Amino acid sequence: MDAFCGAGSFLIAAEELKRRWIGIDCGKFAIYTTQKRLLNLKDEKRKPIACNPFTLHNAGLYDYKMIKELPWEQYRDFALRLFQCRDERHEISKIERTATWEQTASWSSITRNTKMP
Repeated sequence: MDAFCGAGSFLIAAEELKRRWIGIDCGKFAIYTTQKRLLNLKDEKRKPIACNPFTLHNAGLYDYKMIKELPWEQYRDFALRLFQCRDERHEISKIERTATWEQTASWSSITRNTKMP
């Protein structure tokens, strides 16, 4: 998984290695560039290679300023619904993993206090 896939180099490498992949980017240009690169794969002899089928999901256009100013509970609910996530505890290698309210609240404050270019 590449959460900032940009031009898709990680995804291209994963595809060439026949690995499953997930790419995420908030930039429309980055998504279209990645899509074009995946659809135009070539082998070392410049012969076209068929890419495995993939889907492109658009999370929509949102008012960033409005979302940034949402109270934490509403922002969290928005993000969970957007990505169709469930808020539940889970285990990895028999170790329970869950973020506490304090941890997620501090992540939010870091994000909210970061100035966007």
